[in-house]
Amino acid sequence: MGDNLERPPEVKEPERPPEAEELERPPEVEEPERPPEAGEPERPPEEEPPEQEQPPRRPIPNSIRELIARRRRLRNRWKETRCPSTKTEMRRLGHLINAKLLAFSRNALMWEAHVIVKNDFV
Repeated sequence: MGDNLERPPEVKEPERPPEAEELERPPEVEEPERPPEAGEPERPPEEEPPEQEQPPRRPIPNSIRELIARRRRLRNRWKETRCPSTKTEMRRLGHLINAKLLAFSRNALMWEAHVIVKNDFV
């Protein structure tokens, strides 16, 4: 019945050289600067703020790392089961991690201040 119907030949797009792609893209146009209106203060040219040198980070203690790993495992289990008690434990652990990290960072800052004061008197 449909045996004498032929498939149309597959049409391939002609290959284009890479230069053709560059010609087809519209050039990126920057927004022209408009003159300030009356009463509007002139804006200074936008400058990038200078990069501030970050102090070296102290490594997080292994006890806190283990808590973080445990919380990740609990979160994965909770995502699969949606068990309320798992979520409660996960959240409790998150609060504990935050408290320990805060105490760790405060101790680090206090130690830095202590070292700076000691160096000033030497």
